[in-house]
Amino acid sequence: MPRSLRSLLLPLLLLLGASGPALGSGEAAPRGRFAGTYTFAGGAPEQAARDAAISKAVESLFFLIRPLARSRLDAGKPVPPLLSFAFSDGKITVIQSGRPPATSPEDGTPTALKAHLTVTQRFDPEGHLVQSFVTPEGARTNVYVLAPDGRTVQQNVEVTSGRLPKPLRFSLTYRKQ
Repeated sequence: MPRSLRSLLLPLLLLLGASGPALGSGEAAPRGRFAGTYTFAGGAPEQAARDAAISKAVESLFFLIRPLARSRLDAGKPVPPLLSFAFSDGKITVIQSGRPPATSPEDGTPTALKAHLTVTQRFDPEGHLVQSFVTPEGARTNVYVLAPDGRTVQQNVEVTSGRLPKPLRFSLTYRKQ
């Protein structure tokens, strides 16, 4: 195909939703860059910051409810040491050690993980992986941001609930193995 025709067709195909071989495939696509296993790299400072954020989020709750709320938000439990991302057949699987795998379509279609718990996963326009868990009691959103070098992932967490006076937010850092 002549170069001038190709240069006219590619923008037209992109406008119509088609993609060439370099778009959405290979190592340049977010899924190819994210794939793999990562180890928690934030150490004691990030663990302490997470626990402090949890304590702050529950501090205004009734004193008898605080311990239960704190434990439900994982305070005091170690940060999962491993985080893995896998992609196949249009699905995203995220695994954190000690927790069941979360698998759902990468288009953001809600998927039931168990009774009253759904997950959605998708890439946002900036190439961040956005994972949301929803229950009748509240929601947790993890936004995974991959460093430009592809070696580090920052997990930005937000937990919301009608029972919490304000959203709980913290970040964890993982390094590729």
